[in-house]
Amino acid sequence: MNNGRNNHQTRIVIIGSLVLAIILVAGTMWMGDHARKDTEEAVREVKQDMESSKPMDRLLCGDVGFGKTEVAMVAAFKAINDLKQVAYLCPTTILSRQHYNTFVERFKDFPVKIALINRFVVESEQKRILQEEEEIYPSDMTVLIVDDDPVACQHAQLVLEKAGIASEMASSGKQAINMVKLRHARMEPYNLILVDWKMPEMDGVETTRQIREEIGNESAIIILTAYRWDDVLEEALNAGVDSFLPKPLFATAVLEEFESALKRKDITSLKQHAKADLTGRHILLAEDIDVNAEIIRMVLQMRKMEVDRAENGKKAVELFSEHPEGYYDAILMDMRMPEMDGLEATRTIRAMEHNDAMTTPIIVLTANAFDEDVQRSMQAGLNAHLSKPVQPELLFETLESLIKNK
Repeated sequence: MNNGRNNHQTRIVIIGSLVLAIILVAGTMWMGDHARKDTEEAVREVKQDMESSKPMDRLLCGDVGFGKTEVAMVAAFKAINDLKQVAYLCPTTILSRQHYNTFVERFKDFPVKIALINRFVVESEQKRILQEEEEIYPSDMTVLIVDDDPVACQHAQLVLEKAGIASEMASSGKQAINMVKLRHARMEPYNLILVDWKMPEMDGVETTRQIREEIGNESAIIILTAYRWDDVLEEALNAGVDSFLPKPLFATAVLEEFESALKRKDITSLKQHAKADLTGRHILLAEDIDVNAEIIRMVLQMRKMEVDRAENGKKAVELFSEHPEGYYDAILMDMRMPEMDGLEATRTIRAMEHNDAMTTPIIVLTANAFDEDVQRSMQAGLNAHLSKPVQPELLFETLESLIKNK
């Protein structure tokens, strides 16, 4: 795994009953003089497993003194060469301390950070260790470039593409806001938004301000400019700008500023803290097809949620109106249903005098995934637009986020 830079970071975290080694450093296969002769065959077999194109499971058994820990250490260092992650299980707190000492000694000549987490380490320190130096992978990023100059947009897109970063372009602040809103509704936000400072009609600072009103701190925002930004610095920061970058754009500078912005605003931590506990939540499901309804019910019950089903939009409206304020934590709404479709049902619920009619999250589940479909959903008052077949984890993340902000 690589964050797009040459200075690979190495970190080993030893956790009570789990030793988690995140090792990102180049090296050569390391056995040293520590391995006994009777471990060599096991080492060779494990090495073959690790070089296979398929995920492999291997159970290694041996008496005391066989060298099982040695085999695991060699496998860990093999993973170093391949720039992969290692999970090394350890059954007790005492053994976690012993393995911690072993890792410290054996990796002392390599650029490895080693930390220990067990029940004797305070919770705040555990969080600090686990959140330390979170890696950024260019291939996982999606960037929105906002610039009224098409040449500048294309240049920025080319620079990012060479670094393996996918990007989309907007030629104005207004277009950018619409694109951000669509991504937000799909629960697929941009990781980073690069906004030109000087644009007609709506400059970069005002564009940032309006984006923040729509999505809060969901994305990092960096202003691009060929001018000095001292005069606009305070206004820009107040609007929600995370940083500035001079033109012309360089991919390494983008990654560095993006990483710095995440650390300053702690966006990852904000997302984690924003999650709601789904256990016991009441969900109203509007779905006319029995099989689909039963599948979604089973998915929701995986997280111990309570589900009331409505066979159509009209029934969903009736169920919502019959229950007291706050009873339903969220509504899952199919788009195409008899008697009343999802959009009409949503508009009807939003227009009710029910105290939480405007605040209860409504999520559409539909096969209609075009931008115009998402726009219609937003105009009707829906909070999120998820495409069928819905991935359970995405559905859970959406519910966790929206219920928290209810």
